[in-house]
Amino acid sequence: MTQYAQPSAEAPIAKDCIRLKVRLFAGLREQIGRAVVEIDLEPGARAIDLRRRLAERFPAVEPLLKRSALAVADEFADDEVVLHPDQVLALIPPVSGGQ
Repeated sequence: MTQYAQPSAEAPIAKDCIRLKVRLFAGLREQIGRAVVEIDLEPGARAIDLRRRLAERFPAVEPLLKRSALAVADEFADDEVVLHPDQVLALIPPVSGGQ
């Protein structure tokens, strides 16, 4: 039986928050047990805020979140980029393997 990272309790959502959909890949998808998660953040939130909120919600994957690349609208982005609800977001952890 697969054990997934259990989410911690979320605080109630404020009316003025934005909802972001984040696609998860590889180890993050496997550990969380979902391909997509929805996260609510305040308007003007940056990528670093998204990482922090995900780490709060899924504490078991915090080390992997720190090493994962964030793609915003199909381009890699740094932690200072401001996020908007209409953007396509993806977190891609490091992968290894091959020959």
